[in-house]
Amino acid sequence: MQISISFLISTLIASLEAQKYMINCFYGSWASKTLKPQLLPQGINPNLCTHITYAFFELTGSGRVNRHEHEYATLAAFSKLKSNKGKPKLIAAIGGPSVKAEQFTAIAADEEARTQLVTSVAMLLRDYSFDGADLHWYFPGRRFHNEDKENFVTLLRDLKAELNENGFISGVTVSGEVEYAARWYNVSQISPNVDFINVMAYNYTSSIFPVFHAPLFGETSHVEASMNFWIAHGAPAGKLNLGVALIGRSFKIKILKPELRTTTSGPLEKTTMAPVKETTMAPVKKTTLAPNVTTTPFPRFNTFTQMCIRGKNKSAHYHYIPRVETAFMIEGNVLTGFENDQSLGAKMGFVKKHSLGGVMIWSLENEDFLGRCGLKFRILRLINTLLK
Repeated sequence: MQISISFLISTLIASLEAQKYMINCFYGSWASKTLKPQLLPQGINPNLCTHITYAFFELTGSGRVNRHEHEYATLAAFSKLKSNKGKPKLIAAIGGPSVKAEQFTAIAADEEARTQLVTSVAMLLRDYSFDGADLHWYFPGRRFHNEDKENFVTLLRDLKAELNENGFISGVTVSGEVEYAARWYNVSQISPNVDFINVMAYNYTSSIFPVFHAPLFGETSHVEASMNFWIAHGAPAGKLNLGVALIGRSFKIKILKPELRTTTSGPLEKTTMAPVKETTMAPVKKTTLAPNVTTTPFPRFNTFTQMCIRGKNKSAHYHYIPRVETAFMIEGNVLTGFENDQSLGAKMGFVKKHSLGGVMIWSLENEDFLGRCGLKFRILRLINTLLK
């Protein structure tokens, strides 16, 4: 009897530890249509996420949430991911890159239009058993509408009031670029008007000068700077989700200095679960890489699966720079930055150290959901282990 009680207690503690952090997994609606191979909702392991976000719901010309008839079956299957215990929570991402910034500008500036939008969001959540919504306005101020900064807060306030009153949660996804955030996000006002904030702490690359796309540390744009900006300007750390993209971003290079070839770890190599410690290696200088002006076509974006398959085929060489906690691979004269075990270990250590709310994962269809390189959803399993 004593063994049984001990077992139950240990199981309960493990369960509570696992739920301490939000693991918000995004699922692209295109994953069940245009993606090859397809990832249907039935193929998602719901036990690896505390929240699963369906991206995206666009807007109609009149400013309501658009419901496409061809998505009805997918949404019905998506709603079944939630167990009878109400887990994981299902979130609807409203907006996205297909919604023009001007439309959000017009809606946010008009009280009647805001009411119409937030009411239609609440109806969508009820109809498809969602637990909340996440606003994706890409991006306030894009057309230099100075009023966007204030109106963005007003829209978030109205959305939260409507959703919370009806038993739903309300969040927002924001850019990780500090320079942009400083100009267009009123952090101290955004924070009380949302239940969570997804910070897209990736895509720090530039088409003019390539840098690693999601380094934890660095001299210019990096994850630590993004998260520290939000905390320093009044966002509660417990509301912040650190964005992790399961993609690689590639650039042609002309110069690869010898000091970059520091390690050979990649997504297939076994690494420790603990964060990698800082080394005495010299900082990576911005002049290390130079862009290639040729127009030779190559994929700018790669999924984790594509990269690990190339690793299995030994067509790529993997490297890691501990000082900035970032991984990259070299194929000929193409450099691709991505996440590996070591970089994820460092980032999950950062989440714990700073008591962040959790992580945002972009996105499930970029994961190894078929298990071509080992376990299905290997990265998600690793993240769950690191956050326990």
